[in-house]
Amino acid sequence: MPAKLVPVSQLLISALAAAFLALAGISDPLDEAFWVTTSQFMPKPVSDELVLINVTNPASGAEQSIAASQAKAIRALSAYRPEAIFLQGSFSRGDSGVAELQAAIAATTVPVTVGWQKKLAASDGGLRQVLGKEAQLPGATDTLDVYFYSALGYPWKTTSVFSLGTQDVPVFPAAIAGKPHQEEPFLLDYHYQSADFTVYALDQVARGIPRDNDLAGKRIIIGTAAAEGLSGTKIPGGRVPSIYVTLIAAETLIQGAPDILPWFLPLGLVCLILLISIWLQQPFRRPAVTLAVLIALLLPIIAADWNSFAQIGAALLCTLLFIALRARSAWQARAANTDNLSGLPNFNALQEEMSSDSRLIVTRVARFEEILASLEPSLHKQFVQQIEHRLSIGREGRLYTDGTGHFAWFDPAASHDNDHVTGLLALANAPLVVGNRNLDFACSFGILDSAAAKPQQAVSATVVAAEAAASRPSHVAFVSEQTGKDAQWQLSLHAALDHAIAHDQIYLEYQPQRDLATWEIIGAEALVRWRHPERGEISPAEFIPQVEKAGRLLPLTAHILRSAARAIGSHPAPDRRIAVNISASLISKPDFVEFVCSSVADGGAPFSAITLEITETTRIPDVAAAATNLSKLRERGFAVSLDDFGTGEANLSLLVDLPCDELKIDRSFVRLAQDNDRARMIIAAVAQTASHSNLRLVAEGIETTAELEILRSLGCSIGQGYLLGRPKEFGAMQEQFASGKSLYRN
Repeated sequence: MPAKLVPVSQLLISALAAAFLALAGISDPLDEAFWVTTSQFMPKPVSDELVLINVTNPASGAEQSIAASQAKAIRALSAYRPEAIFLQGSFSRGDSGVAELQAAIAATTVPVTVGWQKKLAASDGGLRQVLGKEAQLPGATDTLDVYFYSALGYPWKTTSVFSLGTQDVPVFPAAIAGKPHQEEPFLLDYHYQSADFTVYALDQVARGIPRDNDLAGKRIIIGTAAAEGLSGTKIPGGRVPSIYVTLIAAETLIQGAPDILPWFLPLGLVCLILLISIWLQQPFRRPAVTLAVLIALLLPIIAADWNSFAQIGAALLCTLLFIALRARSAWQARAANTDNLSGLPNFNALQEEMSSDSRLIVTRVARFEEILASLEPSLHKQFVQQIEHRLSIGREGRLYTDGTGHFAWFDPAASHDNDHVTGLLALANAPLVVGNRNLDFACSFGILDSAAAKPQQAVSATVVAAEAAASRPSHVAFVSEQTGKDAQWQLSLHAALDHAIAHDQIYLEYQPQRDLATWEIIGAEALVRWRHPERGEISPAEFIPQVEKAGRLLPLTAHILRSAARAIGSHPAPDRRIAVNISASLISKPDFVEFVCSSVADGGAPFSAITLEITETTRIPDVAAAATNLSKLRERGFAVSLDDFGTGEANLSLLVDLPCDELKIDRSFVRLAQDNDRARMIIAAVAQTASHSNLRLVAEGIETTAELEILRSLGCSIGQGYLLGRPKEFGAMQEQFASGKSLYRN
C-alpha cells in the first residue's frame, strides 16, 4: 500500500469506528461531560418569571402534612394575583391534608396545575385510575413531572407530553413554561443555576413579606425545596431537591431550548482537518492534529455561547483513535528500523536516510556470528556495544547494523585519502574485552565513492565491497573498484533476480536429514542455488544477503516455496517433509499466512509436506504477530522449525513465545562440541528441553564421525551435514524418499 494511503485508511477506520460508537450511544458520556463542564463555568441568568415557594421548614422538627402546607400556600398566594400556581405532587395518597388542599384549589380564582411524580403513575391504567379518588384534586390540571436520564445519571431531557397507557398526559415543566405543545424532547440547560431562582419560604408568604409586585403576574411553583442530601436529585454540581430540576427544565423552555449540533458535523470537520494533516509536510502534521483536538474541545464552548449543544464525543473519539493508530504505526516503523539485539538503527533505516550525495562506509566484522555463538546470551548485547563503541571513535553520527556483523555509517570524509583509510584500519588493531574474555577484533571496510541509482543498490554495493575487502591485505575496498561485471551485477540485482527466477536459474538442492540411530532419511532441507549464465554458480552466502538488502526477499521466498512444493508434490513421501528457509523478517507481516499458503498451493503440495525453517530469529520485528501467524500456519498443516538455535538473542524466550515443532542446533555448536565443555552442556540441555517439549531436534553441519558420535551421546536423534549426505537435486533423492534407503553410508 502506498505510504500516503496508510494514514488515510487509518483515518477512515477511525471515523467509521467513531460513527458506530456514536450510533450505539457509547460516545454519549463524553458529550454529556462537556455539556456539564460548560454549564459550570458559563452560567446563564434566569428570568424573573418563576418563583418557588418552599412549603417545608428545615428548622422545624415536627412532621407536617405537605398537602396542608400547599393548601396554606394557595390561600396566601391568592391575594398576590399570580399568573398561575403549580403544585409539586409530592405528597402521599394517605396525606391527611388532601381534603384541605382540595378545598383551597376550589376556592382560588388562580389556575392551579399539579405535577405528579412519575413514581405515583407507574401503571398503564391512566392517570386518574393510578392516583385514586383520595389523591385527585378537582379543579386542578394534572401533569406528570417526568424526565429521561443520561448515561451519567442526570435528568437529561423531557418533553411536553408523556404517554401513559392510552392517555397522553402533559408534562409539568412545559406546563409551567406555558409551552405545552413542544413536539420534540428537549435538552435541559444546566447553564441555569439552581441557586439563582427566587425562593420564598411558606411562612414568609403567610406573613406578607414579599411585596405585591414580587409575585403579581408571576408563575408560582409550590414545592419542597428543603435540602435532601444524598436523597436529592443528581445534577451537575451536586444533588438538589427535585423541584429545582423542574425549575431548570421550565426555564430552559422559557428562554429557548438549546439546539443540538449532531455528532456527524463535528466528526466531519475534524476528519477534514486530519485528512489535510496527512498531506502536509512533516513539521506541520502534529500542529494540524493538535488543531483538530483543540477544535473538538472548543466546539462545546462555542456552541454553548450560541445556545447549542455540540455532540463532539464522536469527533474526539475519532481523533484519539487516529492518534493511537498513527502512534502504533510509528512504533512498528521504529521496530522495523531497529535491530533487536543492539537497539541500533538497522539497514532499513539506513536506506531511508540516504541521499544522493551520501558517503557511506560499511564494515564487516569477521567471525561475528561464530563469536556470538561462543558467548553466553547475556553477553551478546555487550559484545555489540563494544563494537559500537570501537566504531564510534573519532566520528559523529548514527551507527547502523544489519544484525549479521555488518555496521555502517555516513562519513563525508570517505574518499581515497590515505590518512582516512589508515584511521579506519586502526579500529581493528586491538582486541575487545567482553565479560572476562579477550576477543580478537578484525574487520574489513567497504567505502561508497560513486553514485548509485537507488539507496538499496548503494548499500548492497558497499556491503559487497566490505566482503571483498576481507580477502585483501589492506582490508579496504571501494565500490568504484568493482569494475565491469561486478559493478554491473550489484547495480542490476533487481532485474537479475527476476530474470533468474523466470528462467529457472535459481533452483533448489536438497540435503537429507537422517535418523542418527537407524540412518533412515526422514526429511530434507531445500537449499537455494543460483546458476548464472555469465558468473557461474553463485554462493547463497553471496547473493541472499544482497537480495534481502535490495528488498527482493519476498519474490525469492515465493519462488523457493513453489519449487519445493512442486518437487515434493510430484513425488510425495508419507511422513517426510521438505524444510524451506524463511527469513524472520517476513513472518510478522500481516499477509504472511496467505503468502505462504498461496505459494505452496501454486506448487501443488499439501501443506503437511512443508516445514517452515525460521532463520535469524533475532530479527523478528513483532514477536506477537509472528506467533499468531505461525499458529495459523500450523493449524493448516505446516510444521515450524527454529533454525540456528542458540546463536541469537533470547532464543529461550522465543522457544516459549513462538509455536514450533522442531529446533535446529547451529553448526557452530556442532564444531565447538569436540573441544568445548560449555558447548556440549548447552547441546545436552537443548536435547533434554526438546525431548520434554515433544520437539524434534536436528543438529546441522555434521562433517566428521567424531562430531556424529558426540551428538549421539548428547541426545541428538536427527542430523544433517556433509557426513550424512551432500545437497543434490531432487531427482537424485526420489529413490531414497520412495524406499527410505540410504545412498550415503560410511
